[in-house]
Amino acid sequence: MSASVRYQDMKFDFLLFGEYIIYGAIANDIIRRSMGISKYCKTRLLLIDCSDDFILHAKEMTSESDVQVVEMNSQDFRDSIIEKQSDIMVTHTWPETLKFISSIPDLLKRTVLIDESPPLYDRFPKDIPYPRTLRDRVLSFKPARTIISRKYKRALKHALARVAISDVHAKVVKKFYGIEMDFVSYDPILSMQFHYTESVRKNIVVFNAKNEDVVKIVELVKLINQFTNGNIILMNSEIDVNIQYPHEKKDHYSNSELSETLASAYIAIIPERKGAFELVPIECIASGVPVISPMVPSLRVIDSHLSVDLKVPPYYDIDSLEYAGRSNFLEWIRKINNQRENFAKVIGSFFSTEHVAERFLEDLNRLLTKSKPGRYNSTSAWRQNQ
Repeated sequence: MSASVRYQDMKFDFLLFGEYIIYGAIANDIIRRSMGISKYCKTRLLLIDCSDDFILHAKEMTSESDVQVVEMNSQDFRDSIIEKQSDIMVTHTWPETLKFISSIPDLLKRTVLIDESPPLYDRFPKDIPYPRTLRDRVLSFKPARTIISRKYKRALKHALARVAISDVHAKVVKKFYGIEMDFVSYDPILSMQFHYTESVRKNIVVFNAKNEDVVKIVELVKLINQFTNGNIILMNSEIDVNIQYPHEKKDHYSNSELSETLASAYIAIIPERKGAFELVPIECIASGVPVISPMVPSLRVIDSHLSVDLKVPPYYDIDSLEYAGRSNFLEWIRKINNQRENFAKVIGSFFSTEHVAERFLEDLNRLLTKSKPGRYNSTSAWRQNQ
């Protein structure tokens, strides 16, 4: 039985609280998830105390989906009878959101928490996967001081389900909090915007770079320029030194602007090392753009689950450049250039909103039907649907 038939009588409410930044990655991930679930279930996107700009943004994102967008203030939400409106609530673990839903009696018991919290650790090479001490970890990223709290752990403990967005993230939560995540659900991409197109590809696109990355970027550009002669496009990069190559800067871009940029990209350089998943490399690869990046969790997913379907990895570990040699890197570029359409199709399908949603429903169903009685008493409608 297909997911669209099996779960068609279920209802999901995706909740976003106090959002006002329309380019916020965490909120947009929740919106994309709601769009995927709406392919199979009745789905609402509840925008509680969100700004007018964000509400407009959410409506535009979901305009071609079956998601029902509902805006309300927190008091109206509290007064509503949640139990009769949805079977499952879904939201993320941002501190203010956890504080809000924890203040409403019994809401956590029917809430699936997608752990989309800010970066809680620095990623290192494979032989040093995590900082050695909790103190190192706290100091490496200040918001961790807020996340490492009783409310965070209590919310995860009492939630209907705890969902990590990568295998690495699940290991980190278990290592530092002692909390076992229920399952992993990767962040999805909008395949309608990120897909392969036949086009002239010359530019080198650089994401989230800082001044300390300039030397490495210039070194890579010298090598890549043996194959292309396009401009360097700096996306959301805080670089204030002259990189001595033709370049332009783009900050605070929309998904449509990003997809247009990627359509002309020959390759992408992404030196960013912090984050629980890192969706940008996936969006690039799904658009037919190979990436040079550290082995962030999203790329490890490709390595673990999709390597058989790929003739050549659509990514190159930026940390291996020193010991693997320049000739190895240049050979990778030669091989990968003819594989764009193939790897874009494989990655785009695996990380699409529809595929991620179907796996999410299957994993959640498995969890709710096989777990210990008592924890999921609030999901009687779900059990009746089985």
